[in-house]
Amino acid sequence: MSHRKWHAVGSSQAVTVMRTEVRKTKKGTSHKAIPVLDVPSEPHMPSGPSRAAAAAVAETLEEADHDMCIPDFMEDVENPRPEKRRKTKASGSSPDVDADGEDADGQEADKEEADKEEAEAWVDELEYGAELGMHSSTEGSIQPNCLVRTLIFKTGYFIASSLYAAGLRVNFGHGNRPCEIEANASVRKLTVVDITGVHSLRASICDCPGADKDIFQLLTMGLYPGSVSRPRTCFTFRVLDDFLLANKVSGIAAQSYFERLRRLSNSAFPHRVPNRYRELLRTSRQWRNLKYRKWKGYGHGREDLGPGKLTLSCVACPRPGINLAAGWENENESWKHAVSFVMDGNFSAEHLKMRRPGDDIPLADGHGFMVTNLPYKEHLKAAVDVREALKHHEGIKHFLIMYDVSCQYSKKAKARFESSPQFLKWPSAMIDWGIGKFHVHGHQRDCLVKYSPSFIPGAGLVDGEVIETLWAPLNRISGSTRAMSTSHRKEVIDDHMNDSNWRKTTGMVKMLSKRFLQAVKELALSKETLRNMESSSNVEHLAEWKRIEAQARAKRRDDLSVMEPYEVMQTKAPGKQDIQLLLEQEEGRTKANPGLASWLAEGLALQEQQLTVAALARRVKSDSLLTEQLQLVNRRNRLQRGIDSFTKQAATFWKDGADSDDDEEETDDEPEAAYTGEDWADVAEDPDVTDDMVVIEDPDDETQPESVPLRLPSTIGHEKLANMNKRALGEQELRLREGQANDALHRLRMAIGLKSMVYVTQVRPANSQRMQTRAFKEAQNVEKVITEWSRVFTLARRNMIPLVMTVGEGEAMEKRFNEFYTSKKEAAAIAKQTAGAAAKGKQITQPTDEARQSAFRLFLQTLPPVMRKYRPLHKEDLTAATHLVDHTERNSSRKELSWIWSVDVGGDTENSEWLAELHRVNWLRQKARHDRWDEQVVLVKEEMKRTIRSFEFYAREWASLERGSIGHRSYAMRQQGRWQALADEAHASFSSLPGMTPIART
Repeated sequence: MSHRKWHAVGSSQAVTVMRTEVRKTKKGTSHKAIPVLDVPSEPHMPSGPSRAAAAAVAETLEEADHDMCIPDFMEDVENPRPEKRRKTKASGSSPDVDADGEDADGQEADKEEADKEEAEAWVDELEYGAELGMHSSTEGSIQPNCLVRTLIFKTGYFIASSLYAAGLRVNFGHGNRPCEIEANASVRKLTVVDITGVHSLRASICDCPGADKDIFQLLTMGLYPGSVSRPRTCFTFRVLDDFLLANKVSGIAAQSYFERLRRLSNSAFPHRVPNRYRELLRTSRQWRNLKYRKWKGYGHGREDLGPGKLTLSCVACPRPGINLAAGWENENESWKHAVSFVMDGNFSAEHLKMRRPGDDIPLADGHGFMVTNLPYKEHLKAAVDVREALKHHEGIKHFLIMYDVSCQYSKKAKARFESSPQFLKWPSAMIDWGIGKFHVHGHQRDCLVKYSPSFIPGAGLVDGEVIETLWAPLNRISGSTRAMSTSHRKEVIDDHMNDSNWRKTTGMVKMLSKRFLQAVKELALSKETLRNMESSSNVEHLAEWKRIEAQARAKRRDDLSVMEPYEVMQTKAPGKQDIQLLLEQEEGRTKANPGLASWLAEGLALQEQQLTVAALARRVKSDSLLTEQLQLVNRRNRLQRGIDSFTKQAATFWKDGADSDDDEEETDDEPEAAYTGEDWADVAEDPDVTDDMVVIEDPDDETQPESVPLRLPSTIGHEKLANMNKRALGEQELRLREGQANDALHRLRMAIGLKSMVYVTQVRPANSQRMQTRAFKEAQNVEKVITEWSRVFTLARRNMIPLVMTVGEGEAMEKRFNEFYTSKKEAAAIAKQTAGAAAKGKQITQPTDEARQSAFRLFLQTLPPVMRKYRPLHKEDLTAATHLVDHTERNSSRKELSWIWSVDVGGDTENSEWLAELHRVNWLRQKARHDRWDEQVVLVKEEMKRTIRSFEFYAREWASLERGSIGHRSYAMRQQGRWQALADEAHASFSSLPGMTPIART
């Protein structure tokens, strides 16, 4: 057990800072006094006895040992022990730090004792400095250890000072010893920038014959000069490393970083600290380039630098000659070694045009990820329309190129490459074009199955958006790179890209292990789902689907039209937008009521928004979650703005529409409240238990925007519209309502088909609680969609009735529909009862259904055509039709389809074709999903092998560079050991994964 005590002894000539080590052992307590630093007294310092001053110094140093940053040179960990220092002195060497050339430790023993006796002779002020500590790491090589703050003792307290004021002088050129001939030493004031702040000290530069240049003397001491001609500013190696690391981790700019150092040096008066911001920009740029050259082995006699030579490539991607096994080029499955390219642009990283481009000096022109400047500019002049270049990997037979607009770019890409053969080379390999999964959903419907990587054989589970993950860290530095020179900006971006690759390299083992376990798990699930689908499918249909899938796999690269069966191909009836387009085209030809179609379509869209907001309001009323309350208020405000705009435009179409005052008064009657879809029950959702619960009640007398009726022709009625000479408005709304109903029925058929597939392939085969929960959650999500579109259809039909019938006629029609629906339910119940009784041997008289059906058909003939087509929608109409998806289901021939499947769908009235097509699409997509997970397992295994080979390749490369000086050999050995350790860790981790076959080492 040990502790330390601090004290200071001195005279009128010098002060010695002492540290006493008190060690307690079993044998007793030992004290050892260690001289730490000598500082000469300045002429203005008084002398005389002052025990209080000496005690204040000791007490302050004692507190500093615990509360301040005590420099490492005061520790014995990395410094020579005091006994070794005394041996050095005896042999004629100088101590680590020399003050104006005086050897404080070399004083005579009796003189040193006299100094201690006069330690109490201090009066008023005492100045001490614990400044620049140096230690000898190797013979003749001295490195800076740290820089600390300097304090001046005033009466009762300390104030900040500087190393220069403390009289500290650092010797350069003789292994930290002063020049034997004092005249050969050039003493200058040197500003040193360190992580502890900005310091000033005296530097004794050796000018002896044969001495190194001053910049090399500084570099030998671990200081990087700010200029090459009589440098007055230098930076410690560690502050340059710290700035570059901070810039990559937090994106801090050089100006902000140096401002931090100035405030650290003098928090009260930072403007008094020398501003070396521009020097930091210059030296950090040089330091970055030197570091990369060192890391890539160019200090060990490698070949000259070339394009891309300072980049760190992906260790898992296929690279011929580095991480591919022998004979890889002869394998039939070329997709295992396909190279993926992702192209994208970052529009946030802007760059200002340079005022003086001629002053731009590149340090790494094209050596990183950025292209070489001159050839790129020549290429742009020769081919203005081409902006991206495909780098060819020699020997690679398969490429996967991902681009946000590949559907358009791929059409002329080859011709553009061939038009610039001097700059671009089109690879003689198979190329698959894809669109990232995030962007592909913003394209046309057919782009999904043609360009999504989910449908590209050999792509595995790739999202094609990896470059998007790079934009976020680069955008953090876009503010500082915006005004940089072109070359400096490229170098900074290269640095961040290399850092991103390095972080991926160190995390590659963990990431691939996670991907492998996920791929094995998902492959088993997808295989089970596919097997369930095939077991419930018609044999003839399944054979046809397999033929379609094989054809798509074989021909998709040459003809993307073979991917169309992966989408629903039946043409649906004209939707709302289709009819709106026809109406606007008619307006353009007739010049009648310009803008009417757009205004009516806006009204229909607002009513659909009212349904959504009303559903949200009901959910908020029951759950009262804070986030949903905020969402409700936001949507209500947006809806109210839309209603206000719609109402303002309505005056244009309703004016001059009344023939008499009576008619005008009649149209002023307030219509009933807007339809909010309460007749369709909301699908329950699990509340967010992490959110705050609030109670916010709406006033009873307040009308919310979702309940406000819109003044559309349907709210007036066809009779009043005729009296107002506005029948044309009603006719156009009716056509739009038909399109709205067609859209809703189309979405309902799609959702019911998906619901049927979920029940057949997920709910019924589920054999565990986890699988059942997951399956029912999927079914619940589909049910929510069905409810939303059921409300839209009901809204469209309710507004059709007043456009073709009177109020009385509409009520009578709805009554007859309800009576038929009730009688049908009763008949179904009796039929079920009869079947049960027959099973028990009983007989129950069942009324015939033929008379009821005949009467209902006669009733339908009395209705307007549009009302015969669009009937009331009931919950039973939305039941999953699993008997058309699963041909093995019993009693399927007795099950009756809802009327929604017989509505005109692009001229097709076959009930089962919609579900049959949905089943085909679901099987094809499930087969593609299964294939992608199967490929993912294979690809991840290959990536694991390539990762190990890459690590071993770099280890062998550094082992071959173990030559030259001791420093060169040591660095090469360390790098070789690092890469070998990564290879060993990767091999051990991958081999321990369940289901992983052993990986052979090279």
